[in-house]
Amino acid sequence: AKITVKNDPKITAQDLRMASYLEESLPKGHFTDMTEAVGRIVIQQIKTTEPVLESALAPSDLTKGGMAAIINPLKRAMAVKVDDVVGVAGFLHPGHLVDVLVSLEKPGEKRTQVTKTVLENILVLSVGTQDQETDDKKSKKVTVVTLEVDLEEAEKLALAVNHGRIQLALRGYSDTDQILTKGINVN
Repeated sequence: AKITVKNDPKITAQDLRMASYLEESLPKGHFTDMTEAVGRIVIQQIKTTEPVLESALAPSDLTKGGMAAIINPLKRAMAVKVDDVVGVAGFLHPGHLVDVLVSLEKPGEKRTQVTKTVLENILVLSVGTQDQETDDKKSKKVTVVTLEVDLEEAEKLALAVNHGRIQLALRGYSDTDQILTKGINVN
């Protein structure tokens, strides 16, 4: 069975189509009947025309809960608004890893901004848009990225969002190094 990409993590019959494979090239964890995959929750990104495998799905007894079903134990899902102009939101997809940077005014000093990396190697759970009213009462679309964080990371992220402007930096999948930075200012 192969899937068509969508935002809903639960597979429907319309998302699937059968594809032919040589018996010796069947991937491990494949489905021979589409009904076995219908109703299952996707926990890893599956691209259009990519085979649906058991390893990309939540356990079969987990059929509800939406995003709550795909969050790892001891983690939380936290949504943040991202400015497409200054971020990489247009290139982000579920499964990507990002660093979170915050720019804010230095405490006690006016007009002295500092930018600091506050979180590293954070998993993107979903990327979507929502309507937001502007000052002139018009509606504009903003990108909302849902990140998987532990409780301490959630606290840092909440503080960063409330006191500054955040930006996401896309990481390569093989780059898991943590780098301690001092932050940067105009000087």
